[in-house]
Amino acid sequence: MATRKLVNAKDILGSLDLQELISNTAATEDELGALQERAVTAVSMAMSLEIENEKQLTDEALATIAGSVVTTMDVKSAALSGYQVLVSYFGPTGVPDQLPTTWAKSWSGWRIDTPLIPEIAPERSAALTDVQHTASAAIQAVMDVEGVLRDLGRLDATLFYANVADSMLVQIFEKVKKEKAYKKLHYHDESGNLRQFQTLEEFCGAKLGKSYRRLQELSGHMQALGADLYEAAERIGFRNRDYRALKALPEAEQAIVKQAIESESKEEVLTILEDLAARNQAEREAARKEREDLAADHEARGKLLEDKSQRLAKTEEELYRLKSLPKDADLELRLAREAEAVQAMEKAYMAALVGLNELLVQVEAILNSHDVSVHTSQHAVGTVGNYCRAVNAVLIKHEIPVDFEEEVSPEWMRETALDELEAGRTNIPTGRGW
Repeated sequence: MATRKLVNAKDILGSLDLQELISNTAATEDELGALQERAVTAVSMAMSLEIENEKQLTDEALATIAGSVVTTMDVKSAALSGYQVLVSYFGPTGVPDQLPTTWAKSWSGWRIDTPLIPEIAPERSAALTDVQHTASAAIQAVMDVEGVLRDLGRLDATLFYANVADSMLVQIFEKVKKEKAYKKLHYHDESGNLRQFQTLEEFCGAKLGKSYRRLQELSGHMQALGADLYEAAERIGFRNRDYRALKALPEAEQAIVKQAIESESKEEVLTILEDLAARNQAEREAARKEREDLAADHEARGKLLEDKSQRLAKTEEELYRLKSLPKDADLELRLAREAEAVQAMEKAYMAALVGLNELLVQVEAILNSHDVSVHTSQHAVGTVGNYCRAVNAVLIKHEIPVDFEEEVSPEWMRETALDELEAGRTNIPTGRGW
């Protein structure tokens, strides 16, 4: 069937009917070549879709498809016309949705806004014959490619799909992935054996011409931008890291970048993208540091509470142990703790005396100096007075009676303390913090 179809396709593309249609539409030799290429593209697409849809078209159908794209020089009208004819034969699901756009872009270099319909004179006829010979050579080259596709198997359309737009590839990829249609398809391995696809990765490499990972990336890029903006981004040289940076931005900032992409100014887009990405990186870094600080505060508070809990438990344990001791042992323990408290107090007392002595030494040095002003000497004396007043204020606040004229340095008497403990004469806390 494939060999007969190739022969018939050559006959259709070189038929007088098709050449007359092309001659009536074209006004220049360049336009003739453009229309010949359109016809070849349309018939090639139809034959590829036959393989994909497992449906054989008649010669008349192929002739209709070829003629549908050469009746006007307007690329959009021709592409839409060809697409509609293909849909009439294969159905809406059997023809890629992006085909009109792909064709229109492919043929846009041949677009002529005001096509002319010339009268075919004898000289013109001879020129058209030369062009037809040239077109026949192009047709034969296309047929050779179709032969390679045929040799690879009924479903082997790798060469075709390697040249279609990424948007069409992604559409096919997503559809096959969703429906798991690859499990129903077969291919010939390197030994010529007919095998069934086992994985989507295997299908992508063999049929779509790209790896599964690359198609996943393309799908993600198109979902982020849409097909039209994706193509614009590709034209200005977007790279994978640019797409990743775009996806990391908030939605509002993505809209700014997308608007810049529409202008197709690479420098403007990349500048905006870099600025926004840097700002968001700084914001993320600040948020990360704040989270770390909060976590550190939480950990510190947790340790503090844990320490307090441990000290409380230890105090309660000590209190319970004290209550459980015999009377004599309890007295000895309490007395030992009082001795420790007195020792600590005396240490603090000595430290206070040392501090006071250092203050008085500095004051005396100022008062004995002949190079110090009267004001500074008075200030030194006043400082001592302030110190004394501060001490007196603390004594009054805590209601500690002190007679400075009669006070002598007391000595702690162990035996006296023991007698009072045995007699039950203990201190009654006043609640003043002492």
